Parts: sequence; C-alpha cells; structure tokens
Amino acid sequence: MKTKKFFLLYFFWIIAFYSHSFLLYAQSDTTKLKEFLKNDLSKEVNKVVSPIEKPCADQSIESQSTRKKAEDRKLLLENYLKLDGDPIALSQALCFFDKHKLDNFEAVGDPSRRKGIKIQNQRYITINDLNKSSKQTRMYILDLETGKVRSLFSAHGVGGLKGVAESGEYAEEFSNKEGSYATPRGFFITGSRINTSSYPTMWKFSMKLHGLQEDINDNSFVRAVIMHPFPPMPNEIASSDDEKPGTKKSYNYALSWGCTMIGPAIASGVIDQLKASNSNSGGSLYYNYTDIEKAKGEKYCGQEKLLIKK
Repeated sequence: MKTKKFFLLYFFWIIAFYSHSFLLYAQSDTTKLKEFLKNDLSKEVNKVVSPIEKPCADQSIESQSTRKKAEDRKLLLENYLKLDGDPIALSQALCFFDKHKLDNFEAVGDPSRRKGIKIQNQRYITINDLNKSSKQTRMYILDLETGKVRSLFSAHGVGGLKGVAESGEYAEEFSNKEGSYATPRGFFITGSRINTSSYPTMWKFSMKLHGLQEDINDNSFVRAVIMHPFPPMPNEIASSDDEKPGTKKSYNYALSWGCTMIGPAIASGVIDQLKASNSNSGGSLYYNYTDIEKAKGEKYCGQEKLLIKK
C-alpha cells in the first residue's frame, strides 16, 4: 500500500515538474513566439490569401471602369437625342470606335503615312448624318470626355457626273469615283490641318479625310475630299447645353464637289478639335452616315471592306 502511494506521489511530482518547466520556457520565449506570429505566420497566410485577393481587387477596378463607361455613354446618348440624332448612327459609330480604336489602317494615296493611320485623337467622334436635310444642323460632334454634343450645318456633294445622280437639298447618291462630285459614304479618320488652299478667295485652310473602306471611300485623299469653310454656309451651332436644345434650321443650303463644307466663322475651331496633330499621325473618327448604313441596323460596325494594315 505504501509502495502504491509512493508511485502515485512520484507520478504527480513528475507532471508538476515538467509543467512548471514548460511554463518557464514559454514565458522566456514569448518575444520569439510573437515575432513568429507577426512575421513568419503572416507570410504563410499571405501566400494563400494573396492569389485570391488580387484578382478580386482587379475585378473591382474593372467593374468600376465598365460602370463609368456605361454612365458616360448613357449621358452621350441623352445629349445626342436632345439634338434629334439618329440612335442607329450613334450605335454604329461607337461600335466602330470601340472595335477599331487601336487598329492601323491603310492611308491610301498619302505618301507621308506609308506606315498607316490610326485613330489617335480619341476625344471626338463626328457623325455627318446625310439622311437629313442640308437645311438643318446634321453634323454631330461628340465629346467622349464630357458627354457633350454639338451639331452644325454641313454641305454634301452635288454629284451629277460619272453616272452619279445629282443631289439637291438631300444627298441622293454617294460615290468613291474621282470627278463624280459626289460625297463618299462610310468611315474615315481625319488628317491634319492644311493652311493653304487651291481656292484662297473662298477658303484659306482645310482638313484632309482618309477613307478606311475599299471601293467605298478609299479614293477620298486622292480626290481631295476635305472639310473646309465656305462663306454661304450658316455658322449656327446647336448644343446639348442649350436652354432648349434641338435642331436649328436654315432657309438656304449649299452644295460642294464632294467635300464637307461648314460655316466660315466656326470652321477653324471645329477643325482644330477634330484634326490629327501632324502630317504623320491620325486624327479622330469621322462618319458619313447614309441610308445604306442606316439599313444595316444598329449592330453594324463598319466591317465592310475595311483597309486594316497587316
């Protein structure tokens, strides 16, 4: 009986001794334990957590960017509709811009752009709605940064040559043929401002237009289809910021030999906004929207015979 009690006492003494020793060791090594929890353990946790957290952060930024773009486009549409713009034209122009804003196109006929031309002025898009009367504001300038929209009067080509029907107040037919005197349709990139003129008594500066679609508008540069001022053209501008925004109208209209003509008092400011920065770069997207494009519907992105440089 005494032996049993002895072993029990010895057993409890051993447990007490080692428990006390362990506590003393743990207390003396608390600093190391804290450092392990703070540094080494956190590193191990980060190895597991970081791959999950980073994509979530990127997705959040991407989601915010997508949401902002949607809000900007909504404002742009609202302002465009205030000025009686055709929503099909806007949908097509934005689709082309989003799809091709990084593409390099052939600059047909332009020796200074042998390497091609891109949409490098990405603040503005111009929609020249040639389905509308030339007696009303119909050339829409979209500011992608502010969402503001302006529309102004524009003249189209008279036509009547090279088998092309003659146009009047409304553009009846469009052509890529040199000497047709008709306006070409479709998508363009603006060129640089030219401060000389073949007709200095009528206008002293202009802006080149580079057609991006084969057999549709790619002869524009060679034909000298440009944007320029013309004295008889009205200078009024309709703006989405107007107190009562809407279409402005005129009693008169003018006709060109295929060029886009605008009011002389506003031409310099308009061209300076839309132009390319120099003779080697590309400017902004410009769209001559006609009944042919309208018939293709809102999902049309200008994929017709595009001259994308390879």
